[in-house]
Amino acid sequence: MDHIIHLSKDKKLKKIIEAQAPFTIDKRKNIHLHLCSSIMSQQLSTKVAAVIFDRFIKLYDTKTPAAHHILATPFDTLRAIGLSNAKVNYVHNVCRFFIDEKLDDKKLHKLPDEEVIEYLTKIKGVGRWTAEMILMFTLGREDVFAADDLGIQQGMIKLYNLDASNKKILKEKWCRYPINGNLTALMHAGIFGTGKTKNKLIMGTMFLIELQKIVIAFFVGAIIGIEREYRSKPAGFRTMIMICVGSALFTILSKQVSGISPDRIASNIVTGIGFIGAGVIFKEGININGLTTAALIWVTAALGMAAGYGNYLMVIIVSLVVLFTLFILEYFQRTVDKLHKVSVYKIKFLHQYYSQEQLEASLSKLQIKYNAINIAKDAATLIITYRIVANSKGYLLINKFLVNTDSIKNFTV
Repeated sequence: MDHIIHLSKDKKLKKIIEAQAPFTIDKRKNIHLHLCSSIMSQQLSTKVAAVIFDRFIKLYDTKTPAAHHILATPFDTLRAIGLSNAKVNYVHNVCRFFIDEKLDDKKLHKLPDEEVIEYLTKIKGVGRWTAEMILMFTLGREDVFAADDLGIQQGMIKLYNLDASNKKILKEKWCRYPINGNLTALMHAGIFGTGKTKNKLIMGTMFLIELQKIVIAFFVGAIIGIEREYRSKPAGFRTMIMICVGSALFTILSKQVSGISPDRIASNIVTGIGFIGAGVIFKEGININGLTTAALIWVTAALGMAAGYGNYLMVIIVSLVVLFTLFILEYFQRTVDKLHKVSVYKIKFLHQYYSQEQLEASLSKLQIKYNAINIAKDAATLIITYRIVANSKGYLLINKFLVNTDSIKNFTV
């Protein structure tokens, strides 16, 4: 078969082809009935859709009820088999359209693909995806690729780590294959178990792809965690690994769980990480510590999400940026601190032997910029908190002055 030769050129897809029995897409009759079946199965699992369609067929004396028979079926009768109000209306719309247009199988089989899609989507309740399914699995058209099909998108994401939001990429990925309808069937059969497949091989391939994402997240979290652990910071080695791996796992699951928007999972990850980050920020005096660690937790979670989506290039680039910031820019920060640094000094002295005016006069002689931000008294001790701005040489002078001045009882920085 030509489509096997074409599709087997792709190494990953070849595994799916070899894992199942050969099959072809056949032409079928009673297109109106298949269209009704497609509408009934929308947003339902395969098993549930099969149960509902079986109930539908049992309403009639034949397995292929005509359009006028279906249209004559009472609304409440169709609702009773499990169809929603909208789907009952859509089923009636299909049958009414076939009757009004005097549409038969022969007419649709003669029309080109795009004309069939344009024709059928005139029916309220029939979208492009439904029309494409009819083209492939009822009219037997092979050169059709349903880029809007959620199953196809999930399957291609798993196999090739593609971006599902860019349907153009999904479609261009397979434009070189002249038989795309068979590709759609293969993707369904090989990844979602439709037909006689050897699912162990396929699921094994999928598992290795997802495991690779987890392993990458582990190492990224470990590298960042080692830096935090080395500096004895909160949220160290094990914590960063858990954050990165957890974010990757949630991201992977968000793509696999049907009906859940991936951006909702992502927003919940960010919210959860916010609580963890808040736990490492604390105030010590007038200083706030832990902001860098909190920001690093946030970035580590983002790297885990990127790994979960399979965006490995982004993971590598951002990881290098993070490491550059943590290690290389630290030296730049130290250079800046030598030229200009703001510190808070808390100085204590007995006010009967020493005064604030004397202290500030000495600071001025040292050419130190200062600002008294708090003054307190404890019995005979006066406690003044200063905001000091100086370079490294200035801090050496002020520390030497405070240490050598007998009147200064105590000072902390």
